[in-house]
Amino acid sequence: MFTEQDIRKEVNKEITFEKGRQLFKNGNVLDMDIEEYVNEFYINGLVQGSYGNEYNAWILVSRETGEIKDYDCDCPAFSTYTGMCKHCVSLALEYLKSRNEAGAFNGNVLLNRREANTDMELLNIVEFFALRKRMKEQTACGNIEIIPELHKISSYYRGNAYSLSFKIGPVDGRKYVLKNISDFVERIRKEEMYSYGKQLAFVHSKNVFTEKAWKYVEMMEIVDSRLDYSYQSIGKEMSLSPPLWENFCEINRGESVEFTSNSSRARILHFADTEPPVKLYLRRKGSKDFQIKIPPLELISGIDKLYIKIKNTIYPCSEDLSNTAYVFFELANSGTETAYYIAEKDMPAFCGAVLPELERLHILDSEGLNLEKFQPKEAEIAYYLDEENGFVTLKTMGTYGEATYNLLNPPSFANEYHDRTKELHALNLSRSYFPNEDASEKFLYFPSDDHDRMYHLLSTGIGQFEEEGIVYATDKITGRKLIHTPKTQVGVMLKSGLLELSVQSDSFSSDDLTGILESYKKKKKYYRLKNGSYLKMEKNALSTVAELLDGLGVTAKDFENGNVEVPQFRACYVDQMLRSKDSGLHVERDTDYKAIIRDMKNVEDSDYPVPQSLSETLRGYQKLGFRWLNTLAKFGFGGILADDMGLGKTLQMIAYLLYRKQAGITKSPCLIICPASLVYNWEHELNRFAPELKANMIVGNAQQREEQIKSKTDADIWITSYDMLKRDILLYRECQFDTAVIDEAQNIKNHGTQAAKAVKRIPANIRFALTGTPIENRLSELWSIFDFLMPGILGTYEKFRKGYEIPIVHDQNEQMTERLKKMISPFILRRVKEDVLKELPDKIEQIVYTQMEPEQRKIYEAHALQLMEQLKKQSKEEIQKGKLQILAELTKLRQICCSPEMLYENYKETACKLDACMELVNQAIEGNHKILIFSQFTSIFPLLGEYLKQQKITYYELTGQTSKEERIRLVEQFNSNDVPVFLISLKAGGTGLNLTSASIVVHFDPWWNLAAQNQATDRAHRIGQEKQVIVFKLIAQNTIEEKIIELQEQKQKLANQILTGEDISVSSLTKSDFMKILEF
Repeated sequence: MFTEQDIRKEVNKEITFEKGRQLFKNGNVLDMDIEEYVNEFYINGLVQGSYGNEYNAWILVSRETGEIKDYDCDCPAFSTYTGMCKHCVSLALEYLKSRNEAGAFNGNVLLNRREANTDMELLNIVEFFALRKRMKEQTACGNIEIIPELHKISSYYRGNAYSLSFKIGPVDGRKYVLKNISDFVERIRKEEMYSYGKQLAFVHSKNVFTEKAWKYVEMMEIVDSRLDYSYQSIGKEMSLSPPLWENFCEINRGESVEFTSNSSRARILHFADTEPPVKLYLRRKGSKDFQIKIPPLELISGIDKLYIKIKNTIYPCSEDLSNTAYVFFELANSGTETAYYIAEKDMPAFCGAVLPELERLHILDSEGLNLEKFQPKEAEIAYYLDEENGFVTLKTMGTYGEATYNLLNPPSFANEYHDRTKELHALNLSRSYFPNEDASEKFLYFPSDDHDRMYHLLSTGIGQFEEEGIVYATDKITGRKLIHTPKTQVGVMLKSGLLELSVQSDSFSSDDLTGILESYKKKKKYYRLKNGSYLKMEKNALSTVAELLDGLGVTAKDFENGNVEVPQFRACYVDQMLRSKDSGLHVERDTDYKAIIRDMKNVEDSDYPVPQSLSETLRGYQKLGFRWLNTLAKFGFGGILADDMGLGKTLQMIAYLLYRKQAGITKSPCLIICPASLVYNWEHELNRFAPELKANMIVGNAQQREEQIKSKTDADIWITSYDMLKRDILLYRECQFDTAVIDEAQNIKNHGTQAAKAVKRIPANIRFALTGTPIENRLSELWSIFDFLMPGILGTYEKFRKGYEIPIVHDQNEQMTERLKKMISPFILRRVKEDVLKELPDKIEQIVYTQMEPEQRKIYEAHALQLMEQLKKQSKEEIQKGKLQILAELTKLRQICCSPEMLYENYKETACKLDACMELVNQAIEGNHKILIFSQFTSIFPLLGEYLKQQKITYYELTGQTSKEERIRLVEQFNSNDVPVFLISLKAGGTGLNLTSASIVVHFDPWWNLAAQNQATDRAHRIGQEKQVIVFKLIAQNTIEEKIIELQEQKQKLANQILTGEDISVSSLTKSDFMKILEF
């Protein structure tokens, strides 16, 4: 009876046998029976494949010898190769097993269904990855080398085909022929021990091969894997496909291999690493004609590269050579030179298209032939422009010598060269201006009333046509004029406190101004005059005037006889706009107007002496601020002194007020409006720096304030708060002030509040605003302040919102941003510490991250998750309506970050930030530093106070409940005694305090308004500070506090564009913003 070894002999590849055995082991033979005859019997079976398919297989066996005589299977793979398939193998093994177990086998047997074993294909994949992992871990560093031999087989039908065979052996030892490449690959996959002869036996692992030998192994694996599906075997030789050719050539670059062919005996073939030394020869053929000769060579194709075999050397071709000369190499014969005939009539086309490329590659030998008369004539392009029947038309013509033709209807160039690249470029250029084509008449066109296209043609099209060729235009076209630089004259004069502007031009009349301004607003690049000419409005005198008038809010209807009047505060904006370098703009300025501009530009040289009592006190930049204030006041302008916090805005304003009294400029008092917390601070500063200025404090109850206002004392300065002013505004109707000053002007940033409305009703000749942050979040804040300073300078709010806020904020319109800067920059003076206080010590900011205690983290996450679930269920509209409730919940999360004890009295665990804060306090005290601790939550102070008391550290505390008088007392004592810690609420103590005795600032919790935090920091980092200021921001990690820091960074862009300042508007946060904030 046949044996397992006999079954192995019936398969074409060892792998087929292994797969069949795996099916057998997995129990995939589902049914088996014996069909007996006189001299033979059939083994019939039902075998389940790897993917669940069931196949019928049979094996014919001789009764006499037990040999396998035949077999068959209805699986798809059986017919694709010779030998048994894996299903027949599994059936034969099942028969042997049953025979051995029961002796002679008779009858039918219904076998048990196979156990739930892993499919063999998947096992093969696992084996493959395991092998690949092992191979990666190993290095080819042994001494077993593989020697290739290249074989060439030429046939009439298949052409030239190449294959490889190999020998294997140690580097310095005997080499053995590899008789079956597939078996060799299988040994490597299994890392088997195998003997090739008496002198060569080894385990087939990667590390026994040389590096070069392993490259051949990888080639063999590629070929074998492709044949694996069909169960075919490579055998002794493997064919070289294009990808393998490239591999083989790269492996042997600069080396040689043994080579045989069916037409010659074995010889050595060299693989060069340089381009082939190939030459094509152009020669005369007879008296007129030519021929091109191609030397004997063989073209071999890789997958991405071409190779050329010349005699016994193979050369790699560069990409350029391959792409260009490939068509000639295909015509070559490997054994003899080939020649191809070129008729004289086709030489112009050859010389125009082919010759330059071959010469560029230096592969053509023309033996000094004079080919001048065959060189193609250069293409000349002509553009014919006309207007007829309501259409502007264009015909684009190409000319070669005496031959001219329409590019839309080119003739056949069978024997002539023509420059299609240049022709197509000309056609594409033509179509970019003329989009429509008349297919019958062969011309391009657009309607005559399409003025946009006409302007485009006149402004750039004709110029581009002239660069490419010759332009011929009829009178109807040349009669349309384009005025590139319309000469424009603008007159500016000061008249009765107003600026009078006049606009005149020889190019257009005053009647055209309406259309010009309308075209500018529509962002048109031109304006078409009534005479049919086109005025260019792109970066010239006309566009400058149009932008000026548009910025002033002037319409053409506002002009009377070419004149218009605007407020005097427009003087600087008009000057900036008219300082154009365009030669077509001429500006006439009268003497009074020039004086305003001169004084505004030369503030440093203005004749405003600093009051003698303050001459030694004011720094250089403060003196400049003093003169700037007086310069604005001279012309009745208002302004924002927007110096960085701590640069002495209060002192500069006091110097201005003192000067006006000493110079006798006014007999009316000045009014100072400030936050309630700063009322007594102003009184204190006035007494300190200008004791001769008498102050009238509008404080007390309603009756007392009314008496103070109605008495109209002889005080020089009246001081009140925003809150008191809005209550007393009706009492100020009969008052008249020389100057009204609003301190911390961001208090009127919302123009709809009662405070903002009240300050704007104050009767004053001059108005100034003091603030370190004129823009905290929205541009509307800037509008509100300027609406107080100089009503109308930025128009109504609705006009400002449409003209500036929406274009700048939403559309990122750089032109409107620049226009707004020009409009307001003369009235804003802002200096930062880094620029003017070089001697001020550095400010170092550092974020201190703290890790919540486990119990604290549980409480935080529970609150955060609950809020997230609520938000997920709400629509955008519901979130918009419920933002106050959301903000309240976010506040709770921030309080938990500080200490859960702020919400839960029974919380007894420690809080991470309290511990971190006390550690900073102790370190600071050890270093002899004083500390300011700011928090938005005053309820944290009792907890901090307990910690401080336990460690016997004295401290002061300032909140919104602290009286104004007590504030001043606490500040003076802290700056003069040894108390090391000052607890300050961010809102109550963030402004108006001078605490330069402290050099350490701790922000216990971050606030949405970064500007408020910076103001608080600058209570210490300001004039008078002699130490380096270190700012610590305590942040609970992976909480809302981290998200607040991120949002602060994202929201700075707007304010930095116009001025500087930072803030987050909680009301502007979206559902997405809230969800991101709550992530942990």
